[in-house]
Amino acid sequence: MAEWLATCGGCECSLLDIGEPLLSILKVASFVHIPVLMDTKYYGQTGEVTQLTLPEADVGIVSGAVRNDDNRLVLVELRKKAKVLVACGSCACFGGIPALANGISNNELLKEVYSKEDSSEIPSRRLPALEERVYAIDEVVKVDAYLPGCPPSPANISDALSTIAGGKLPKLSSKSVCDSCFLAREKKDITTIRRGIELPSANEWGGRCILEQGYLCLGPVTRAGCASGSEGPRCVQAGYPCRGCYGPLEGGDQYADMLNALATIGVDPATLPDLKGILSQFTGAKNLSRWRSP
Repeated sequence: MAEWLATCGGCECSLLDIGEPLLSILKVASFVHIPVLMDTKYYGQTGEVTQLTLPEADVGIVSGAVRNDDNRLVLVELRKKAKVLVACGSCACFGGIPALANGISNNELLKEVYSKEDSSEIPSRRLPALEERVYAIDEVVKVDAYLPGCPPSPANISDALSTIAGGKLPKLSSKSVCDSCFLAREKKDITTIRRGIELPSANEWGGRCILEQGYLCLGPVTRAGCASGSEGPRCVQAGYPCRGCYGPLEGGDQYADMLNALATIGVDPATLPDLKGILSQFTGAKNLSRWRSP
């Protein structure tokens, strides 16, 4: 069983992009509820059921955060019916992009979105009520396994499903992105962070650490494992710095830890714009106190 809450749908695309390996999983499992593929209803196929109901399942995969009371209702029901619950994607694991809104109140948010020249009326009827903030799903229910990423790669989703089908739970790496990165670090200090639009192409890096060349990379404070096998970080493979979507290291806090890392190499964090948005852009649900600090 798979369900999406407050999400863009990217995790579902990754699930579908598994391709042929998905067929081998379907030999030992079947989908009983997955809105991206099946026309399944919450209140019976013809609306004959008065209470939201989901089928029982061995495994429930949830993408997206909890943004409104409908999200919470679906999640609680899914937790009741699934023996194993997997948080899939950064939004489910840490709040993700929706949790960028946690820095302001709901009233401020609604005014920002709707109080414009072309739309002055804030919708209020027949819409799910917003939660007071965006929650990661383990802030609402118990989660058995995590599969972070924005989105997780098809290979990682396939590996996780195969692991669960084999009677085990997938485990996250204890290493950082830097530990798995193929670029060489020279342990050189820098004083300023250069703008991302100045980023050179990957073949111009000379095999050197992106951060040491003056471009913001969250590799030091982000958990490794975004790429299946030993290919190295996915963003770096594509010629881009790590943005932290795989979440913090065990017991870590990307925002606080990256501030320390920048100070250690000679960068004054105060010179960077929108620090909270940049350093906690995928983990806002669990860094709420820091998001609202001065």
